[in-house]
Amino acid sequence: MEQPIKKAFSHQSTRCGTPLPIAQPDDPGALTQGLSPCISTDRLTPPIPKRGVTGASPLRTLIETARNPLAIWTLNHFTRSHVTKTKSSGRTTITEIALGRPDLIRHVLDNKAGRYGFFSGSLHCHDLNLSEGMGANQPFAQSMAQFSLQALNGYFPAMETEASLLADKLLASQLDRDMPISPVMSDVVSRMIQTTLLAQVPDIESQMVMQTLEASLEATGARDALTYLDVPAWVQRLSARLNQGPRAKLRQTVLQLVSSRRNRREYGLPPKTPDLIGALINAFRAKPGLDDHDEQITSMVIAILSTCYATSYQTLVWALALLACAPDIQSKCAAEARTLCADPAPMSSKIEAAQMVKAVISETLRLYPPVPVMRRTVLQDDLNHDLAIARGSTVLISPWVLHRHHMLWYDPDSFIPERFSGEARHRIVPYTFLPFGGGEQTCIGFGYMMQATRLVVLALLNQLTVHYPAGQTLPVPVQRVGLLPQSQISLIVRPRGP
Repeated sequence: MEQPIKKAFSHQSTRCGTPLPIAQPDDPGALTQGLSPCISTDRLTPPIPKRGVTGASPLRTLIETARNPLAIWTLNHFTRSHVTKTKSSGRTTITEIALGRPDLIRHVLDNKAGRYGFFSGSLHCHDLNLSEGMGANQPFAQSMAQFSLQALNGYFPAMETEASLLADKLLASQLDRDMPISPVMSDVVSRMIQTTLLAQVPDIESQMVMQTLEASLEATGARDALTYLDVPAWVQRLSARLNQGPRAKLRQTVLQLVSSRRNRREYGLPPKTPDLIGALINAFRAKPGLDDHDEQITSMVIAILSTCYATSYQTLVWALALLACAPDIQSKCAAEARTLCADPAPMSSKIEAAQMVKAVISETLRLYPPVPVMRRTVLQDDLNHDLAIARGSTVLISPWVLHRHHMLWYDPDSFIPERFSGEARHRIVPYTFLPFGGGEQTCIGFGYMMQATRLVVLALLNQLTVHYPAGQTLPVPVQRVGLLPQSQISLIVRPRGP
């Protein structure tokens, strides 16, 4: 299996910040982040993209980065507190500052002085955002009850049913064969969303929403790589125009549902328990002077559904692939699953006992964060601790880099779920683990994703085992909307023995 690249790459246009003072290499105790000495560190190290392209022509660099934007990160990003890069775009000089120190990152995400704004060229600031765009609608997000602990507990029966149906379906199917796992996980998450967030939408219409959502994410993800490249603006505009069809169809589909639901309320039909659309309509109605805001509600519905769908099924794909390669961890998770599933108490009251399953999901999110990079535009000159940041610069915060930073994590490229179990999880430095953003822009769907992924893993491992086909290995992640496998992941599913 391909090992992480250890060679440093240099670029004349890059200035490196000072090495991080946190957890220096001569302090192995700090690097372990509280890991017990008895935990074996001889763990799976999934393959990763090359860290930067060295000695390549500008055209070669452009091609490599277009294939996978993760190639923009060099070894310097994984070892320094910050890296400043100056780029030229026509007559304009652009300064990008990639932050790798938790206190610098917290200052930007908290944004108490209002010096940082959303990057206008980023997809995630528009209607298909994954973690950043909800900030603009925070008053309405706070008024929604759809993601409260009470609401999530109410979703348990429907979500648990879908997870159990999947396990039963796989158990009854032809097993012991290579099975593409992505469409299976995509389908179960879609069904969960249809029976919870879209519970009051007729099945045919909710299926249409999820189908158009998937097509839109696929088209958008293919072009999103261009926002990270030094390509002319007209190329980005042309790409956006060519891919606007799926996004327009999604928007029209959701807009019709929103308008229909609002009109039904206006004509006095008896209201049902509100799902996501109903809750948003009610939230806007509660604000004086707000009547018809179907367009804004549509954007929020798309943003939230995108978050819950893409992050949940992608995390499940990576988690199951990692478990297939780590049979010792899979056995521990299976033991938890069997214990919980044998207990007649409601799953909502006992799921927190599945600590190893939760640790596996967290470690999967560390290795494959749903939002690999966040961007901020600097609106005013700022002194961020010891770092001066000029107005007009772009600040980059990359969970992909942060979660694998050599000065923050022990053996950062390896799969070690124990980082998030026992006492170790309490010793993780704040703002070093940001799979769903941080500060005021923390993703609203984080709780939903954690619930969905744990329920599916528990249901599957209670009855089944997953294995990687002989001769195959984990694929390299590719940045699109989230992190997708470079090649299809197929697993062998078998019945679990007594």
